[in-house]
Amino acid sequence: QDVTVMQIAFSASSVENISLSQIIFTAYGTGHDLYDLLNVRLFRDEDINGKFDSTIDTQIGATLNYSADEGIIIFSSLSETINAGDNKRFLIVYNLSSKGNDMATYSSFVFANSNISATGVTSSGSISTKGAPVYSDYVRIKNYNHRTNIRENCFIIKNNYFILLFVAVLFCILTFRKKSSIVSANL
Repeated sequence: QDVTVMQIAFSASSVENISLSQIIFTAYGTGHDLYDLLNVRLFRDEDINGKFDSTIDTQIGATLNYSADEGIIIFSSLSETINAGDNKRFLIVYNLSSKGNDMATYSSFVFANSNISATGVTSSGSISTKGAPVYSDYVRIKNYNHRTNIRENCFIIKNNYFILLFVAVLFCILTFRKKSSIVSANL
């Protein structure tokens, strides 16, 4: 079952276009990320509603798996350009298996400022980041029926709002923002 864990937005100032090339996420929660998650994907949120829709949203980067429980994933070679004065939003989507423990939680975060790589398109200057760590919401699995038809609901139990600022040599600012949303899914 695909569940949106986080919506993140990148906004470029009016000074220069920004090229986003890499984001590293670290898993956390009570669930076993290596065994309970079938995969993790990054999508451009085309309709900017914060909810994954496979008919609308565009996957960027590879389909990945965490390297271990509480492991990392690296979305690299992204080549996503955020035009000056504009923004783009992205979704972190977990594909949950039905193996998860009752009430297990899953989430991810950007551990350090160096976990995001971006450059100025015109200046080719590296964009330095500030504001990490940035945490997503928790997704929790609850098993209602353990006998024949296992029904699991995923829902967010914590909402947070975070901002990271990316400053280039030319005072170009890129804002990183996570929009909280309620997620509900049946497995």
